[in-house]
Amino acid sequence: MTPAASTARPRLILYAARYQNPQKSAVASTLAWLAEANGYSFDLYYDAFRGGGHYGGGDPATLEPGTLTGGLVTGGRHLEVVATALQRFETTVVCAGPTAISNTVAALAEASGARVYDAEEYDLVDLYDRVFSLLETDWPSTAVMLNAAPYPGLDGIDAYCYPEIFYRRALGIEAALPADQLRALRLRGVEDMLTCGVGEEQRMALTGLGFRVRDLGVICEGDDYAAVTSRLAKRWEEKRSGWLIGDPTLVAFWLPIACRERRTPIYSVPQSRVIEMLAADIAGTNTPILGRQFADEDFFELSKLGQSFQLVDPARPVLPVLQTYPTLWASSLPDPRAADPTDADLRTWARQGRVLASLVFWTGMMRETENLYALMDVLALTGLRAGLALTSQSAFWRPSPLDLLTVPWEQGGVFPHVEILLASCGTGAAIESLLSPGRLKDHLRAATDELERAALPRVLWPEGWWATMDARMVPLDKGREPRPIRWRWTAPYFQLRFQPRNLDAANAGSGPEVGRRPGSPGGAARRIRAMVRDSRLSHVFEAYRPYERFEPGPVDPQLARTVQEAGFSYMLSKSGFGRPPHTVWSDGDFVAINYTAGQWDGWTPFETVNDVHDLRQAERKLLASGQPGWLLGSIDTCLWAFSGELWRRAPGLASIARHVAGGGVSGRLINVTPRVVARYARIIAELDRERTETS
Repeated sequence: MTPAASTARPRLILYAARYQNPQKSAVASTLAWLAEANGYSFDLYYDAFRGGGHYGGGDPATLEPGTLTGGLVTGGRHLEVVATALQRFETTVVCAGPTAISNTVAALAEASGARVYDAEEYDLVDLYDRVFSLLETDWPSTAVMLNAAPYPGLDGIDAYCYPEIFYRRALGIEAALPADQLRALRLRGVEDMLTCGVGEEQRMALTGLGFRVRDLGVICEGDDYAAVTSRLAKRWEEKRSGWLIGDPTLVAFWLPIACRERRTPIYSVPQSRVIEMLAADIAGTNTPILGRQFADEDFFELSKLGQSFQLVDPARPVLPVLQTYPTLWASSLPDPRAADPTDADLRTWARQGRVLASLVFWTGMMRETENLYALMDVLALTGLRAGLALTSQSAFWRPSPLDLLTVPWEQGGVFPHVEILLASCGTGAAIESLLSPGRLKDHLRAATDELERAALPRVLWPEGWWATMDARMVPLDKGREPRPIRWRWTAPYFQLRFQPRNLDAANAGSGPEVGRRPGSPGGAARRIRAMVRDSRLSHVFEAYRPYERFEPGPVDPQLARTVQEAGFSYMLSKSGFGRPPHTVWSDGDFVAINYTAGQWDGWTPFETVNDVHDLRQAERKLLASGQPGWLLGSIDTCLWAFSGELWRRAPGLASIARHVAGGGVSGRLINVTPRVVARYARIIAELDRERTETS
């Protein structure tokens, strides 16, 4: 890029710090308004110990280190993304001490034209001196002091208090700031000190230093997360344009997006409690909910309010500011459908009783773009024909492995073997059966608008729709309920099932719900659970899952018509899962077809292929029938391809892909994309009608 062209790049302030830095959220809140006021974008990078695994929910207080902090640095391509940001933006990097990206920034600073300001890790005044000087901005006369852990059970509450700094355009500081730095603030003109969660003794000490002190009344003794965050939500409701729902670690990492998009962060344990407290306010917003779940119940509660849930993790994706300036797709691409089998081929296969096979990889959340690196490798390696279930936001994270959708397989890509399906609401995931047809229509229209804005090439636009749960769930008959002993094909060869204490009777009328937590078990029960959990026998025990005693009911015709009217030619329905291949609903050329391979897992996304045995079992059953049909299953990709999960599950993922790509154990399966399976379903139905009319 020429120097003249570089001046046209958008400007970015990138704040880099350790996650353990107690000042981070106060500083980030300050830099966010400073950047916005001076025409800069803003984002941050916190380094931390990372496990790289899949966090599906649970109380953060009970989790292992690294569970909450997202993908691994190398596996999640953190350094590559930082390099992309330095190239795409005219970047000013503000570093609070050395971080995991320091070497990358130093190596690329000169070539990219980035300015780097290194401050001592805990010298807040030095950091602010550098930033205010850079922006030629006067120091504000008001500061807001946050306390990251004011009372037991409120660790990380400072991140939720960002509105007190951001909207006031005040100076953010944390209560641990030493007295010498507080005195330095007075010398720079800071006179008023507003406090959140700061005790009376410390407020008196601030008065003694010459500040005019006033407590904001945001945090009170005895508060929990629900009380504080709902209070802040009401306090700043006139500024709110959306919501960020999640735990303190998540909110701290996603604070720049909360500021930029005017999202109010809320949280509780369990999270459904604060959702219920603010139900009317949440239902009234048109912006998809951003965050991550405490439990699968959160999807049900938000769906009842007409909302979808778009999940993110810390650094999944890395530097979301890149979404605001996405790169362009190639303007001219061949149509992958030109390589599909013809109708004549499908009719011949149907008359021969052939079985087509396809997999759909659910990787639709924004956090799950990390899956695409390993997944595209597997698809390119095996030549598997398959589908990707994505939401519209996935099209913005570029350059990304999605670019390989346009690269021929013989050149290292996956074209024309892989198609995109729009997942759930397209704006995020929901329990679609709990949405009104009108609300689902709104979400699908918004997703289509997003695909237009991302300039996704028309030849890649999804013609198929993937549902999270499009059918109402109904209780299993007593004789079909899961047994207390489950036999397995791998070690341990059996598991003893038990009822977790937070699993209550479900309400089948409106979809299952996880019950409220009853009182804590007695001391003896806790000790027994702890002994089992910490023993070598722990892998022999497994809890029943929230929705394991349910199955999907019939497809809702209104929902199917809504999907059809949105422009899709087929949908993959959870209705009829595990039964012989059949069309669960049709209207003209539109078909809704069932899954025939996998297990009902009892939590979202409910039906998944867990190992290659699931495919072998389905293959035997389908071929034994002698009837034309399809082997079709979904894979919850984040359980396999997240950068931490990959180290233990990569061989299993490759085995699944090779099994289907190679025609199964029998060699008689025909691997195709999901859209071809949908066409096959139409043709099988046509042939059945022809036979009926003839007879």
